[in-house]
Amino acid sequence: MVPVQRLCRDCFLRIFGREGDANIVDYAECDLCEGLSGEIEKFVDLIEERLKGYEFYTFSVGTKIDTEII
Repeated sequence: MVPVQRLCRDCFLRIFGREGDANIVDYAECDLCEGLSGEIEKFVDLIEERLKGYEFYTFSVGTKIDTEII
């Protein structure tokens, strides 16, 4: 496994839980998410579109992690 050296702001905060003096890179250059963190708004829009017509008070989101990542 290749060590993670470059992190976008979202991945850095997810790992360390705070701002820091790290070398933050653009989403596309992030070794961890490889740009997926920058795509979150697109996923939100897709989910909103699919849920039109449903009424709910709460919901939860799950993920399925590829075995190559684990």
